[in-house]
Amino acid sequence: MKIAEQCKNNIDELVKLYHETDPKNGPLTEQSKFNKAITALILSKGHIGYLTQWAEAQIIGYHQNLEADCSVNPDCHKHELTEMTSIPALRRAVSVILDKQLGSSIVGLNYPYYHPWRENLNTALQALNEGEVAEFLTPTKHKKFVNKYSTEKLRSAAVLHVYRLWDIAGSKKNALEIVACKISLSPESILAWEKSLLNRNDKDKSFRNSIREGKRLSLELEKEVKQLRGKGLKKSEEVAAYLDIRNSYDQTPALMHHDMLEMEFPLEHLGSWLRTVKG
Repeated sequence: MKIAEQCKNNIDELVKLYHETDPKNGPLTEQSKFNKAITALILSKGHIGYLTQWAEAQIIGYHQNLEADCSVNPDCHKHELTEMTSIPALRRAVSVILDKQLGSSIVGLNYPYYHPWRENLNTALQALNEGEVAEFLTPTKHKKFVNKYSTEKLRSAAVLHVYRLWDIAGSKKNALEIVACKISLSPESILAWEKSLLNRNDKDKSFRNSIREGKRLSLELEKEVKQLRGKGLKKSEEVAAYLDIRNSYDQTPALMHHDMLEMEFPLEHLGSWLRTVKG
């Protein structure tokens, strides 16, 4: 499937989600709205975001290279391939990107519930480069944790891995034991995290169940790919067939949620990361 066609499918899904969650349509549109919001953001960054990643990389790379050479040509391909080494330069680049996004609203399409977080972040990033911490980026103080945000993200990921492994382990209890063993903690600790964190942010368990469904889809995809490799196709035909299969699955939010969990919070590293943030 060509990327233009995939983008069209994603846009159609975004329009559907927009109408499904519109407050104008009454209380029924509140159902699973938070998880639909997450799905909408993932869809917007997927194939659509892929088409603008080069633009972000070009702007970020240019500001990185500008620190070493103030006369550098902003149009060089090398900017897109430059690694990020300077945080101040990265802040300036992100500020430019945010500023351009702010100035790109279409007349007649002003969102009625607009929140100016981009302006706040833009201003705060510029202030950091001048040595000032704006209120938007001032850390909230917590007595219990030094790294509360990171700790809770990692704990939530541990719970989600239980749902990812539930079906292949045969039961939630078995999956709990596997995850607990991997992170060197007790199953009871993970259950306590689920109660305190995800029961607060995922009351209907739709996101947790989405992870579980995503694992089922990933195994289904893996099976189809194995069958494809046994057909004796030419390499080019195999690649094209694989892309068609993969793109058909990429439209599924559950698989996206599952893949992001594995990519951002791999289970083999979760235990050491948890120990690190606890200090």
